[in-house]
Amino acid sequence: MIDKFISKLEFQLRTLKSKERKKYLNNYEESIQEKIDSGISEKQAIYEIGKTKKIAEEILSSYNKEKLNMQPIYIFKRYFNKVYIYVDIAILIFSMVLSNIIFYCVLLSGLNNGLTVNKMTTHSLWLLFLIPMHIIMSYVFGLYKIENISNLGVQILRTIGVNAVVFVSLRLVFIFTNAFCSTGWFSIYIIFSCMLEIIIRMILFFVSCMKGEN
Repeated sequence: MIDKFISKLEFQLRTLKSKERKKYLNNYEESIQEKIDSGISEKQAIYEIGKTKKIAEEILSSYNKEKLNMQPIYIFKRYFNKVYIYVDIAILIFSMVLSNIIFYCVLLSGLNNGLTVNKMTTHSLWLLFLIPMHIIMSYVFGLYKIENISNLGVQILRTIGVNAVVFVSLRLVFIFTNAFCSTGWFSIYIIFSCMLEIIIRMILFFVSCMKGEN
């Protein structure tokens, strides 16, 4: 009967690492044995320990909270994660600079008809709109939530979604306001922004996992 209880509990704790799972199983097996040694029946001892489903839920809940507390500082229980916001802003600025450099090189090579250096400064002014909009959309897509930061797949998909929405929204603004912004430059900018954000988020995710293991 003890073996059946332990086997059932082991299955319900299958998401834990082998070492962690064995630790919990040994503790409960010892607790049951102590109760039996005190004079009660095996059935009564298991009844007093409780149902394996409830035990597993409590263990997994406690384990997950403990693991989150071990994560580095950029994984903490606040809706807005300041480090990720700063990273996003830095990526947006870097992407802006990089895309301007590329366009400046294209201009010097004479491949870009009608684009002047003066107009390129207009690109940089779009940061005043791009940064707040990008941060707001990241908030809307939940990219600063602890549960999403802890899931790399969700981060990547939602990052692509944020950049797609920003691209479409600002292209519509450019069209309806007749504001200057070349499609080529803006496309390059969004691609750099999206790729860099995904790469940085992947790095932060794997670093946090590594530190969480220690």
